[in-house]
Amino acid sequence: RDLEPSMLSGSGDLQKITHVMMTIGKDEEQILSGKANINIWKNRLGSGRVKFDDVKFDNSRVKIKVEDHNVTSAYEKNPKQ
Repeated sequence: RDLEPSMLSGSGDLQKITHVMMTIGKDEEQILSGKANINIWKNRLGSGRVKFDDVKFDNSRVKIKVEDHNVTSAYEKNPKQ
């Protein structure tokens, strides 16, 4: 499952002032297989995202392994264009 910034709880002001934000989401199958979806969001002076699907994610040892084939999409939007 992908987590969009609009789904986060707490103060929306924190999302506005951050430069980079990372969200990590898992469905039930990914929990059992030790994988996760990771999104890295660029927030200040433009917006963009790099999405990684089915990344090896070991929560017990805080070990994340991202490989080239995990990148499923990337985009950037500049507000000055």
